[in-house]
Amino acid sequence: MSGNIKKKKEDALLVIDVNKSNKGITKIKFEPCSGPKAVAFTPDSKKVYVICWLRDDATVIDAQAHRIIKRVPLKLGG
Repeated sequence: MSGNIKKKKEDALLVIDVNKSNKGITKIKFEPCSGPKAVAFTPDSKKVYVICWLRDDATVIDAQAHRIIKRVPLKLGG
């Protein structure tokens, strides 16, 4: 096989079912080149915060619905 094959990088968070199967159950997709890097849960585990270092923001996710709620600008200078 010849030629250049470029794989598209997907910025996503994989949701894993830790209670039953320990397998990925869905992906939460981010905008391309957002750079999701670090993940933290609220104490009640209802929300997830994902630091997107290429976009200088924290993405807030509803942990039950597996959907993005909002983005909070951080102004980190990245």
